[in-house]
Amino acid sequence: MCIEVATDDGTRILLDLGMPLTAPNGGDFPRDTPQRPTADLIAEGVLRDVPGVFPHDPTAPAVAAIILTHSHLDHYGLAHHAHPAIPVYGSEGTIAVLEVGRVFFPDAALPADLRRLPVDETLRFGDLSVTAIAVDHAAPDSRALLIEADGRRLEIYFGTQTGEMRSFMERLLFAPLVYSEPPRSAFPRKIRAGVIYTMNAPQEASVALGYGALFRSAEASLRRIFGEAETFCCYDTYQFPDYSKVVMERMDPAKKSERREKVFPDDCRKTFEFGCRIALQRHSPDTREIDGETMIRARVVDSHEANLAECGNCLMPIAEGLLGPEEVSDEIGEVLAGAKPGCTSTDQLTVYQSCVGPHCAALPQSADAADESEPGTLQTTRCGRDQRTRRFADGPHAHPHRGGRRRDDG
Repeated sequence: MCIEVATDDGTRILLDLGMPLTAPNGGDFPRDTPQRPTADLIAEGVLRDVPGVFPHDPTAPAVAAIILTHSHLDHYGLAHHAHPAIPVYGSEGTIAVLEVGRVFFPDAALPADLRRLPVDETLRFGDLSVTAIAVDHAAPDSRALLIEADGRRLEIYFGTQTGEMRSFMERLLFAPLVYSEPPRSAFPRKIRAGVIYTMNAPQEASVALGYGALFRSAEASLRRIFGEAETFCCYDTYQFPDYSKVVMERMDPAKKSERREKVFPDDCRKTFEFGCRIALQRHSPDTREIDGETMIRARVVDSHEANLAECGNCLMPIAEGLLGPEEVSDEIGEVLAGAKPGCTSTDQLTVYQSCVGPHCAALPQSADAADESEPGTLQTTRCGRDQRTRRFADGPHAHPHRGGRRRDDG
């Protein structure tokens, strides 16, 4: 993370100067990467050669200051490579974390001129002013920055998710992470994961602020654990119900309202379609959603040919000797046409295995197949219409009900 701000009078500052989150090959950088020679890091593309910043440049120091927003490596990790005459500012908490880090990593270098970012006070560099604002973040004593110059104001958060989102991601990813060499996932199978971001920033601003690197980092973490990941972004959202009650001079309430009316409904439609596509997990012979014990007890209904060609729910128990191919014999069309019987007992369990839809649903039988209020064999095609059955069938894993009673609690 590194943002350069320049004014008409030639004043320049950098906001953060951190390590990239991932190596070009998608993996992690070696731990000693930040301490390697500046020239090597620039040559390898790890460090961007910003004019007037690094000691090898005869024009340096041509930057008035470097302002650190917080103490995460991707925001401060390369700041010590800057010319020693360039002051580097950070909050008291940020500087404390950097200094404590040297207890564990004695060879870690710190910026030569490290200064505390003042509280409730504006820093001025030529025609440019910087005001630090305390904000919540995963790093202690983090700061958002208000930059003012040339009659304009630029509000900089620190290009990351909300605290709630970060907490969710940590709980989601940490549990299945195995500290093996190389690291691996204990999650039992491969699935698709989707992340939907909404933000007040327009798309152009998100690009300028480097949000793309953040999104790619989240995707990389999800892929390591679950196998696949995609991102959908909804930009320039309507942030306040009444803009007259907040100070938001750089936003046009009329344009925000117009976008909410004309663009946001289409964003919602695209988000829904994105979610449907993510939920539509692909069938494959080596993945399943229903355990072998349930498949032994169940009657499998749908396409006999498709199930034996591609469906892991059927093929894996067959390979394990738990199920015979002849037991995957009933077609849903035969049941609906009356060529084969529907349910005959409340103790029966039916697996409606659709190889063209997103779910493999293990459904309890209903003895009264003609009763439209009861989910059962003849109602398996009604899963999208019967909310009780739909809730029971939804989700990345099937939830077989081993009793014969109707499940009303979802």
